[in-house]
Amino acid sequence: MKDLPYFYGDFKREEFLKLLYVINKIRLDTKNISSFYFFRSGRWDIKFRNGLILKLPNEDLTNTLSRFLLLKNNQNFKNSKIIDLRIKNRIITND
Repeated sequence: MKDLPYFYGDFKREEFLKLLYVINKIRLDTKNISSFYFFRSGRWDIKFRNGLILKLPNEDLTNTLSRFLLLKNNQNFKNSKIIDLRIKNRIITND
């Protein structure tokens, strides 16, 4: 059986489908995602199988996830376990 991600939080199906649409649109590989966390504020965190946690803002998911695709292959971020993109035009990591 295929390893499916876990889901945490109280969200409506439409909220997840909106996120999934953006994930598919930018071609982020979902097989590397271990879990999705939804917060009451309306935003998501994505945890990847390698332990990386991506903190997303409430809005502008397409641009934010597109920026993440560039960051995840950048050597400056290879040891980061948290990439926080909640603040526009800022990248916060645990380094």
